[in-house]
Amino acid sequence: MLRDIAATRLIEVFCRQEDALAVIWEIQNIEKTEVKADAVQVNKQTEHTGTYKVRGHFAGIPWHNEFAYVLHEQGFHSTEAHPPASGARIQGGFVAVTTGEQSCKILHYEQYVLPQWAVPLKPLIVWYLQWSMQKELHDLRAIILERAAKDMTQSKVSDTATRTV
Repeated sequence: MLRDIAATRLIEVFCRQEDALAVIWEIQNIEKTEVKADAVQVNKQTEHTGTYKVRGHFAGIPWHNEFAYVLHEQGFHSTEAHPPASGARIQGGFVAVTTGEQSCKILHYEQYVLPQWAVPLKPLIVWYLQWSMQKELHDLRAIILERAAKDMTQSKVSDTATRTV
């Protein structure tokens, strides 16, 4: 229990849940939003499952791992693809929930089991995770709103073209 960390962050986004999910379900976006990821390679297995390899830095320390993901109706969950016999050490995901006609809340969660040597650093690791997760949510919101605005503009252009025909 001393080795366990569970961190959550929540943000409100003024868009439809579908707009948020379209970005969340695009696993390659982890490369754009995840502070700890420098490069992501996605291997889609089915419409809702796959794996992705990540190479990056955790508080400046190089790391890499492979994760298995599952897309679900409210977001996605991922866990280490090849965990040790003791169980997964890293898992997390996103959940988008409608809060109004044009708004939703996005919950980002991450869970870790620290190696024994890192337990004394736990308060610093928790602080870093909280900071990085908040930044990731702000970056995710920017991508969602940018894409939603682009889709809305394209929809208006399409509607105008249809009416003039």
